[in-house]
Amino acid sequence: IACVLNRVRKRNMVVGIDGSTYKYHPFFDFWVHDKLKELVDPGLKVGIAYISLINFIIVR
Repeated sequence: IACVLNRVRKRNMVVGIDGSTYKYHPFFDFWVHDKLKELVDPGLKVGIAYISLINFIIVR
């Protein structure tokens, strides 16, 4: 994620993350934020949004 953000070099960016690891692991959110702060260039602001997908079952 950090490599892509550094390459794109837009001033304000938001990253959407989906998956059960991000949702259920108690520290994963902290680890991602912490490492992105270390790895992303200082002039860039990055926000992380968890994307929750809803599955619909259509019964015919």
